[in-house]
Amino acid sequence: MTLRFKFTFFFLLSYGSGRAGQTDPCPALVSPQTVSKYNSQYHKLFQTVPPEEILMKVYSCALLRDILLQGRLYISRNWLCFYANLFGKDIKVCIPVVSVRLVKKHKTAGLVPNGLAITMDTGQKYVFVSLLSRDSVYDVLRRICTHLQVNGKSLSLKQLLEEPSSLSMVT
Repeated sequence: MTLRFKFTFFFLLSYGSGRAGQTDPCPALVSPQTVSKYNSQYHKLFQTVPPEEILMKVYSCALLRDILLQGRLYISRNWLCFYANLFGKDIKVCIPVVSVRLVKKHKTAGLVPNGLAITMDTGQKYVFVSLLSRDSVYDVLRRICTHLQVNGKSLSLKQLLEEPSSLSMVT
C-alpha cells in the first residue's frame, strides 16, 4: 500500500503536467524570442503570406467547427492565420486583416469567456475558443485592425447597426 502511494505521488510530481521538466512549446501568449522561432514555421505553413510579413504573436487556441480543432493562431500586421493538424490532415485558415468586418468577444457554451468571433466582409465567421488570454488577443486585434476604429475608438454594435457601411469591434 505504501509503495503504491509513493509511486502515484512520484508519477504526479514527475508527469502531472504531461511533460516532466519541459515548458509548453506554444503557451497562450508566446514571448518575443519564441515568436521569431515561429516566424519561419509561419511562412512555411502559409505560403500566401508575403515573406516580408513579420509574425507578431502566436496563440494556442481552437477553431470552433463541427468539432474543436486545436491549433495555433498566428497574427501578423496584415494576416490572421490559423493552423491545426487533425489526424495528419492540415487545416489552414488565412484571413487578411483588411477583410475583417467584426471582432467580438465570445463565451464558450455561453459561460466561459475564452473566445473571439471574427466576421469577414464576405459574412464568413470564425470562432476561436480556448484562448487562455482572450483579452490580450482582443487588444492585439484592436491594434492591427485600425480600419475597425473611428477617431481611435472602437465603434459599438449600435453604431454598426445604424451605419451598415461602418466596421466594428465589439466587446
